[in-house]
Amino acid sequence: MCYHNVMTRELLKYRLLLPSQIKVEIHRAEEGGFWAKVKTFPGVAAQGEDILDLIEMVNVAIMDYVEVPARLRKYLARYEPQLTRSDFKKIIEDYRHKQLEEVVTKVIQGYAVMTFNQVAA
Repeated sequence: MCYHNVMTRELLKYRLLLPSQIKVEIHRAEEGGFWAKVKTFPGVAAQGEDILDLIEMVNVAIMDYVEVPARLRKYLARYEPQLTRSDFKKIIEDYRHKQLEEVVTKVIQGYAVMTFNQVAA
C-alpha cells in the first residue's frame, strides 16, 4: 500500500472521530485571560491569554485528546465559534469604535456554553 493511501485512511479515521460541532463552556480566568471546558470531550480543557489564543488552545487540546499525529493536524478541520447574524451585527456596530478582538471577546463571553463548528483546514 502506498504512503498516500495510508495517509488517506489515517485522515478518514480522525475525521470520523471528530464531530462537526462541539460545545465549549468559556470562563474568564481570575488571573487574567480565559479558560474553557470542552463539554463534548470529557476532561478536555484549555487556557488562553485572550479569546483568539483560547480558540487555538481548544483546537490543540482536542487534537491531543484524540491523539492526532502532528503531521496530520494541518489536514483536518479546526473548530471556531458559531456566531449568529445578530452576533455579527453587534461586532460590526461596535468595531467602528473599538478593537476587533475586544468586540469579539464581548460577544463570545455572552454565552454560557457556545457551539463551535468545524471549518475547512
